[in-house]
Amino acid sequence: MKNSDLGLRSKWVGIGAAAALIVGSSAPSQAAFDFLKRDNRKLSPSEQASNEGAAGSMLAEAQSNEASNDFRKALKTYESIVKNYPRSDAAAEAQFKVGEILQVDGKDKKAFEAFEKFLTDYKGSPRFAEAVQRQFSIAENLRVNGTKGFLGGIGAEIQPSKLMEFYEQISANAPRTELAAKSRIAVGTIQAGQGEIAEAIISFESVVQDYPGTNYAAEAQYNLVKLHGQEASKSFSPVDLRQQREAGDDFINQFGDDPRTQEVRQVLGALGDKEAKKAFEVGRFYEKSGDLKAAAIYYREVARHPGTKYHEDAQKRLGKLIQQDPSIASVANAQPVSRTEAPSRSPESPGIQPPAPELPQAAPPAVASPAPLIGKPKMRTSEDDVLPIPTDDPVLGN
Repeated sequence: MKNSDLGLRSKWVGIGAAAALIVGSSAPSQAAFDFLKRDNRKLSPSEQASNEGAAGSMLAEAQSNEASNDFRKALKTYESIVKNYPRSDAAAEAQFKVGEILQVDGKDKKAFEAFEKFLTDYKGSPRFAEAVQRQFSIAENLRVNGTKGFLGGIGAEIQPSKLMEFYEQISANAPRTELAAKSRIAVGTIQAGQGEIAEAIISFESVVQDYPGTNYAAEAQYNLVKLHGQEASKSFSPVDLRQQREAGDDFINQFGDDPRTQEVRQVLGALGDKEAKKAFEVGRFYEKSGDLKAAAIYYREVARHPGTKYHEDAQKRLGKLIQQDPSIASVANAQPVSRTEAPSRSPESPGIQPPAPELPQAAPPAVASPAPLIGKPKMRTSEDDVLPIPTDDPVLGN
């Protein structure tokens, strides 16, 4: 037999023998099992007293080092207490101090995790609320700026997803508290900054729903007004303007004494012309595309609400359309806009392709009343009353 074969055989024999020892012999297996259970077994009174004494002495030593500004040595000793005497009375205080020193040193992420361990392992500590507050201050610091600690540590940047995870942990640690409300607002702010507008809207709406009448709800509702305004400014859909109006009306109705109320009123005051402008421009698009019925639907909406600078033009263009096609008179006098009135085709225009209309498969739903172009709209639960509109800027002409 070759030497290589002998070596390979010896290797497998050795592995087999080791396996036999583990499987066939109960003594080593039980010893390993006992080793794993060592930290979970119940200590005798004498063992507990001994551990408490040792942990107490180490805690006093760490506190002395901290008082002498020897923070590195103090941190090492606090960590040793938690590792070696996790069930001692000193361990809870030691774990809190680990988080505290790391936080002051600017190691925010490690500090947050240290406080999370404290909150998980020592729920009965009187320092619980303080630890959650420190977590929140760490998250805020990470969100706003980086820091440099007195031990030379430099606060590193943090991914938005991880930061939102921190805020979610805070909400879970202190549910139904002001810190939870603040954390949700922070999450919404981060999402908005990342361009995740739909997610941000959900976060702010949850604050309004779960903390009604509070300053946090007012802040969240104000942010909803701004976010819907951002969406409306880059969209030709009347839905976005309606949602902005509804958010503004809700802010005024719920938080009329808020100092931002006047600002929101001014925003709402400007929406009438914006709504009319969007509807008029969409009407012009369909008119230039040759879909006179679709154009008449939008002109009709503008003409029904006097007070905007587009009202007169909409009336004139609607009259011209009726002259071109008398059957359009039925459209001009019809009930408010419904999706079932959507154009039967997508107009062909370079760079502009409105989506195909979504026609109902069964009997059409009851026609909902549209939001007025000026004034408080009715709350909508669907988009069935909205026509498809162009996805790009309509080509306007005289």
